Amino acid sequence: MNTLRRLRVHYRHLKIRNKMVLAFSSLLVVYTLIGVALVEAVTWFGNAKLYTEASGELNVGSSIINSELRSVEDFSFQILADDSVQAALVQIADHPDGFDTLVRRDALFKQLITLLQDNQYLGYIDLQSNDGTHFTVGNDGLVLELKPQELAQIRDAQGGHVWLLRTDGPDVALLSAREIRDKNSLSLRPIGLLTMKVELDRLVRMYIDLSDGKDVLISKAGQPVFASSSEVLAMYPDLSERVKTWSILDTPRGRVFVTRLRTGYQGFEYYTLIPYDVMFSGLWKVKAACIAADMLLCLLSLWLIRNLAARLTRPLEELTTQMKLVQAGDWPLASPDGEAGPRGRDEIGQLYVNFHRMLKRIDQLVEENYVQKLLVKEAEFQALQAQINPHFLYNTLNSINWLAKINRQHTISRMVEALGAMFRSLMDRERPVIALREELALVEHYLTIQTVRFGSRLQCDIRVEDGLMDTEIPKLTLQPLVENAIKHGLEQVVGTFHIRIRGRREDDAVVITVADDGPGMDGEAVQRALSGEGRTGKIGLRNIHHRLQSRYGEAYGLTVRAQPGEGTAITLRLPCRRNDETGGCTGEASRGG
Repeated sequence: MNTLRRLRVHYRHLKIRNKMVLAFSSLLVVYTLIGVALVEAVTWFGNAKLYTEASGELNVGSSIINSELRSVEDFSFQILADDSVQAALVQIADHPDGFDTLVRRDALFKQLITLLQDNQYLGYIDLQSNDGTHFTVGNDGLVLELKPQELAQIRDAQGGHVWLLRTDGPDVALLSAREIRDKNSLSLRPIGLLTMKVELDRLVRMYIDLSDGKDVLISKAGQPVFASSSEVLAMYPDLSERVKTWSILDTPRGRVFVTRLRTGYQGFEYYTLIPYDVMFSGLWKVKAACIAADMLLCLLSLWLIRNLAARLTRPLEELTTQMKLVQAGDWPLASPDGEAGPRGRDEIGQLYVNFHRMLKRIDQLVEENYVQKLLVKEAEFQALQAQINPHFLYNTLNSINWLAKINRQHTISRMVEALGAMFRSLMDRERPVIALREELALVEHYLTIQTVRFGSRLQCDIRVEDGLMDTEIPKLTLQPLVENAIKHGLEQVVGTFHIRIRGRREDDAVVITVADDGPGMDGEAVQRALSGEGRTGKIGLRNIHHRLQSRYGEAYGLTVRAQPGEGTAITLRLPCRRNDETGGCTGEASRGG
């Protein structure tokens, strides 16, 4: 602070000539930085264009690959629905021995050979009958043995298609699997198991350009599925962490331009790596030449500015000398009425006229400032007057409560007390964030009022772990959720309606759930409620979600779990700031808001 003050004093004592040189030099530096920024911007736009082209090419290739993978799904369904395949597996299941079974086994094997020849992207087809016999074509009869959890996943699909990713071997393998069921049986009994290995290397190199040093990597569920080289495969952890859409990374073989594309099909992610230095070597030379020319231009401009400043400030230095003469008692060259001196009516001659105009303007500003202060005082008075209305309502509610108690109207008294407590909390705008215990108290006041209306039909159970009551939470976060539950649950059911509020700590977060046993809603209604689309009638779910994420980050907010006829559960996730003394969670609200 003292250094800054000394610099100001030093600058103030500089001659105008030096001040002008310093000011123009600063502007020149700013313009230079702007020029460099523009060059960087052009480079960035070039990168963006490269991303557009690369991502467009990658999008086309990935779309074709995804289409081929869907064709594999359809192909597996074609096999399991084939009448001859069905008949052979049923024969094996019902009559494992016999000449007819042997004939069907041979026919099934030949049919699989034909089917494999029709699909160039499959490494092998393996069809396993109920008696454990494998009918394998391709890959010299070698198949990947399925793990128990993979078998359970296939059976849980109940004939549906399942993609299996194997990363425990020397090579990553992508398997297509289905459980084959007897379509002519009412029970749809299992009669076999179909697995097919997809040759991703052949598929990718067919539809994605890998010329000119380009590389491709494909991942699924955080695991690499395909890499065009072992070097790229070793880079995957760095790619998945640092690249969101596109980025330039330093690698042992130089800088590479990386594009990342997420597809909706099965969660596949595609990365393309393009040699960056090779493509833009000419651009770097032009950029370096521009920067060197800019530096030379800056030096020349500084010399010109210094000479120009000397010419411009010389008349002012003469005027300063004349003002010192006036201070000694001599009359100035320009009269107080603004008549110009011998130099004419230039900027220096106008200094005298502008001085008197400045005095008049200062007088006007003082008057305006005085009027402004009067207006501020009036506004403060009106603000104080506006505070009378809330106090009037508080006193009125207290009077109603007093009369209710005198007349032994205990129900009315409880409602008024709850309403008064809610009103005080809502009018306290200085604390947008409060402790969890205060928010729960606000919910209990609201439930007190609603219980009078609905009686024993409304039941609420609140259980929060010890040590979480000091957790900070934005005001009016839980109460709207309870109000939603009553409005869309209790009013649409007959009988007792239960609301459960649970609070627990998970690692460094506080999780609060508001659940009910109302009519629930489907997934489409849940998405509309969270996105704010349509007229769902939900009170502020999207608003509450955005408030939590704006304050605490995207890791926190609301999640909704609901099924028609099974009720609705809304979960809030809040940060937990650990209190070393109590071992619980604390926050700004618990320290006084």
